Amino acid sequence: MRIIRALSVTTAILVSGSFAFAAPPIPVTTCGQVVKGSGQLVADLDCSANVGEAVHLTGTLLLNGFVLTGAPTSDVVRCETGACRVVGPGTVTGGADGVRSDGGARVEAGAIITGNTGDGVRTDKTAKVTGATVSANGGDGVRSKKAAVLNGANILDNSGDGVRTDLTATVKASTVSGNGGNGIDSDTIAKAMKGSVVTGNGFDGIRGIRAQLHDSTATGNATDATCGITDECADVASDLFPKVKGTSTCGTSRNPELGGTWGVCSND
Repeated sequence: MRIIRALSVTTAILVSGSFAFAAPPIPVTTCGQVVKGSGQLVADLDCSANVGEAVHLTGTLLLNGFVLTGAPTSDVVRCETGACRVVGPGTVTGGADGVRSDGGARVEAGAIITGNTGDGVRTDKTAKVTGATVSANGGDGVRSKKAAVLNGANILDNSGDGVRTDLTATVKASTVSGNGGNGIDSDTIAKAMKGSVVTGNGFDGIRGIRAQLHDSTATGNATDATCGITDECADVASDLFPKVKGTSTCGTSRNPELGGTWGVCSND
């Protein structure tokens, strides 16, 4: 009897398709296409003349080395349900936000999010950028209402902040440079770790209630013309005593709440 029951369960699992292989990614060939599961570009796709988002995504989009161009008034990739993934190599460009999600989003493996009029990557939950570049967007590079985790990323030359979060921003082995606002800005904890370089940003290099440098560099920030005139700017800005650990170096620090420096950087 037990054997029969076991066989019945096994048969039910097989019939239900639990062991079936995942379907291959569907080709993404038309503007406004809805992708559920996994989709892939098979050529460059230019949606600049279309109204609405270029791709409505629930799942994963493989760029496959191609360029996905959106319309200036609409997001390029709109993540519809839950977290989504945009996997490079390849480029997302020309829209309002490059990747926009009410949930989380992962941008990885050589993806380039560039030349959008709004934010490069904007999420309501956690944003993860791994081995990807977010550059030259008109807003923030990465904007999350929750947390952001970057690893091996390049966040370059965005008009707003490089990375902006309401919760913890964790930046590992990444370069955050040339952004018009702050390099890394968190309403809670901002961390640059594992050889990250934060340089050449307009206002503060790294800014948070508690800013932390772990074996990383924050120098040469405060490039905006208003720094030192109408705005206070520094490489490290922290409301609480900042952590500067290991081989970390920083040029200047400041205490936004009480004024003055923290005495932890070379030029304080």
